[in-house]
Amino acid sequence: AARQLTMMPPTISNLEAIVDHRSAAEVMAWARQQPRPSAILPRLRRDATGRLTGISMPGDDDYADLD
Repeated sequence: AARQLTMMPPTISNLEAIVDHRSAAEVMAWARQQPRPSAILPRLRRDATGRLTGISMPGDDDYADLD
């Protein structure tokens, strides 16, 4: 929450999901009740020369336009 560490979005989401549990046993019990997560498949952004310029995530405006 203090943004003192750089973390990837999946790590942040997972930590947000378990923050209110008080023990590993509580987290595991909660996890057993959850559906399987869907895959998050980033797509690469490239310029006209093919050089990598970034990553698009599902929900980004250009996501559907990228291969």
